Amino acid sequence: MMIQEIGPVTLKEAEFLLGRPQEELSRAIDRGEVERRNEVVVEPAKPSKTKGKRSRALAGRRSVRRASRAAYVQIPPTVTRTVRTLGTPELLYFSFGRDLTETLTPAGRRKLYEAIRAADLGTKAVRVGPFDVSIKEATAALLKRYRTLKDMRAGIDERTGKEPVLKGTDKSVYKIAALAEGQGVKETLEDYPSLTLKQVNRAIEYARAYPKKGRPYPALSLKRAAAALVSSGVLEMDAGEPVDISIDQFRDPLSD
Repeated sequence: MMIQEIGPVTLKEAEFLLGRPQEELSRAIDRGEVERRNEVVVEPAKPSKTKGKRSRALAGRRSVRRASRAAYVQIPPTVTRTVRTLGTPELLYFSFGRDLTETLTPAGRRKLYEAIRAADLGTKAVRVGPFDVSIKEATAALLKRYRTLKDMRAGIDERTGKEPVLKGTDKSVYKIAALAEGQGVKETLEDYPSLTLKQVNRAIEYARAYPKKGRPYPALSLKRAAAALVSSGVLEMDAGEPVDISIDQFRDPLSD
């Protein structure tokens, strides 16, 4: 019986689990250190509108004027792509880090990987030549990190075709993560008192494991960005007088 299946996970998820850059993992795969795994992923594309003429049947039931108008037909397109993935044996192999794998010859690294692939469930060590290599600690650490990943995703509402939000809220995961990374977790909790520390940390971890595509969110909230402008002298105010700032001056174009 093989070691219990954890994956497959994407290279970005593996980076989160192992703490090793996905580029480094990809290079090791290219060198043939581990088996190549690929998975076809179908994702919703950004909605597009296609212009077209209404059908003749429809035109016959309506006025000539309305029938001649162009109609926008909503098409829900998808994007298919192939991504590299890692299974449990590959994750365990890479979990040993550079120190062990770089001390082995290419043949030794391959033997370590093959020994991990052939190991039974609950195996504490694998045999590589004359040496026994313990995998007990590596397996426990990997499982703990994997459970963290699963728990993190359980608290996120991953909406098809839309940005993920913290479950039970309308707050964008990426927006909260950007604020927490930029202005600080404490400050973000002050700006969003309805959120908990666990939710903010979950947003940070999720954004690291599943980076936002496209333009990033601002690192400061509207209120703190305005305060920073006042502090720097860009905006002037009399002592004791509140600043009258139009929200449109500093509106976040990416805000929900």
